[in-house]
Amino acid sequence: MSWREMAAEEWSRQEPLVVWAPVWLGAGIGAYFALTAEPPAAAAWAALAGAALLALAAWRWPAGRGPLVAVALALFGLGWAQVCPLAPGTPTLAKPLGPAEVAGRVVDLEPLDEGGAARVRIAPRTIERHDGPLPRTVRLRVPDATGLAPGREVTLLARLLPPGPPVAPGAFDFQRQAYFSGIGAVGFAYRVERLGPEPPWWRSVVPNLRAEVNARLLAALTGPEAAMAMALVTGTKAAMAQGDREAMRNSGMAHMLAISGLHVGMVAGILFFTLRLAMAAWPALALTHPIKKYAAGAAFAGAVFYMLLAGAPTPTQRATIMVGVALIAIMADRWPFSLRVIAAAALAVLLLHPAALVTAGFQMSFAAVAALIYAFERAGPWLGRVHARAGLWQRVGMYFLGVLATDLVASAATTAFSAYHFQQVANYTLLANFSCAPVFTFVVMPAAVLGVLLMPVGLEWAPLQAMGWGIEVILSVAHWVSALPGALYIPPAWPHGVLLAITAFGLGLVLLRGWVKVVILAPLALWVLWAWAPEKPGILVSPSGKLVGVYDSGALYASTLRADKFDRGVWERRYGLTPGSALPFGGPLACDAEACRAVLQGRRVSLVTDPYAVREECAWAEVLIAPRDPVRRADCPGPAVLVDRFDVYYRGAHAVFLEPLGVESVGSLRGTRPWARRSGE
Repeated sequence: MSWREMAAEEWSRQEPLVVWAPVWLGAGIGAYFALTAEPPAAAAWAALAGAALLALAAWRWPAGRGPLVAVALALFGLGWAQVCPLAPGTPTLAKPLGPAEVAGRVVDLEPLDEGGAARVRIAPRTIERHDGPLPRTVRLRVPDATGLAPGREVTLLARLLPPGPPVAPGAFDFQRQAYFSGIGAVGFAYRVERLGPEPPWWRSVVPNLRAEVNARLLAALTGPEAAMAMALVTGTKAAMAQGDREAMRNSGMAHMLAISGLHVGMVAGILFFTLRLAMAAWPALALTHPIKKYAAGAAFAGAVFYMLLAGAPTPTQRATIMVGVALIAIMADRWPFSLRVIAAAALAVLLLHPAALVTAGFQMSFAAVAALIYAFERAGPWLGRVHARAGLWQRVGMYFLGVLATDLVASAATTAFSAYHFQQVANYTLLANFSCAPVFTFVVMPAAVLGVLLMPVGLEWAPLQAMGWGIEVILSVAHWVSALPGALYIPPAWPHGVLLAITAFGLGLVLLRGWVKVVILAPLALWVLWAWAPEKPGILVSPSGKLVGVYDSGALYASTLRADKFDRGVWERRYGLTPGSALPFGGPLACDAEACRAVLQGRRVSLVTDPYAVREECAWAEVLIAPRDPVRRADCPGPAVLVDRFDVYYRGAHAVFLEPLGVESVGSLRGTRPWARRSGE
């Protein structure tokens, strides 16, 4: 057999192009977000035109269809990510503003506590002393939201701030998230100045429905149970106590709080099986109509309603698309749990929201679902034979083993993404989820669905009590598990390339077949192992310049423990340290009133606190950090690395690597993108 024949045979064994389509589309979208300068619009349209020409060539030349389609999809993703009209960005506030009057329409309102405080999103009509383009929305904390309602016009006296930049090079980009969420400014309101008339009913029907459901939940439940119930039913998470959220996160059950594919899928599944069972009990209907398709259609409508009730945030939209594609497959007499269906859902999500590709939710959702489908395809036939021969108790045991296996597969698929995005891994996630999955599946979510369905007739109290009991059990387990010794592992931050290699490894494991899998995956695995422990920066400077961190011998020393506390917490996690473990300057640092000196990894480092000491420190240091003072390079030629006030002002947070010597900044990594507003602008 010639090598051409071998290649053709191996190609025929691979997954079809439709399964690979979201991979190539995602590669193009990822390339757009990796750029450090925004391409001109003409380049985006040229990429789209090139994709169309390659697609035409693939249609005319079947022999080269695979490579041509792959390149066409990548080009399309590169252009579409920039010009997609379905997910536009927003103008961003250039600098802090206020106190200033903000007049506009309330878009969304999340209660924060029983005292009346709320987090409010407003579509501004005017902002006092703001001359540029108006943001699509601004997000404000309001101390007393009495009288505020979605759709109502309001005028507030507020302090506005631009969304914050990353607190370290490579850290989470709050500005990018806010940009694609339509939030151009954040801040707090001093007070409500004026309220407009009640809005028309058609403008506020969904927000008012959310508010009414929240009110019913608060009437039936109290305390932590009510707060978590609102998070599960309407997506209102702001009222949850910080301790409860941390317990859920540290025990590995944070996925239960975010309305995602798990929740939407369970709601759709409850509706599908309940309605199908009810219709099957009516022989005249069951024998003459496709009741399975009717149930799938009704479940799809229920999933869309749940999405609207949750406020239709982007992650819930993504989950509804995934579930909707599976239900449409049922209505088309197709098997819904296949890689083709998941690929179609991923394509739909990326076409509607290209920026979803770089979010943790998208990556973890599709990684978990793809891994579960891959595992089921491999073990499904064997499980079917075992289940057919099993008795009642054996089937009960198989269910609990299935819960454990499902959590094991999903955890294995998402652990790397959790470690990369959140710098934490819950070590006892199997214990927590195995304990709570039956309660969540058979008590909490069915009771929530029944409670919402009974709200129009005022009979929701009983099912909501059952829901509250289930939530109490889950929170108790979360606090118990999170308090166990070694419950949380905090890995240091990884380079982006490690996550890309792990993602490629996972895709290859699921999608490739035959010897090609071994040839491609073996070097990827070796590369991941080689790059697993990256070099850590020896010095970090915060975006404000008020905080400097020095890392030495496994400890982080901070110039202050009072300013930029959030930044310091992120730094601790990125170094793999326990939150709150940073120490005040000392250790390797010798400080006086003018500067702090240290010899770190053989480098002479000086942190200047008095501008009159700059000349002396310039003569001594190899690395000079003066984040509060301007230093002219011509007056300070000695240091190989110099970070002064203007560097921080224009390029944001800095990271200095001591071996080999080098410096990175947020500005150098992000470049000039629409969302990457520099600190000095």
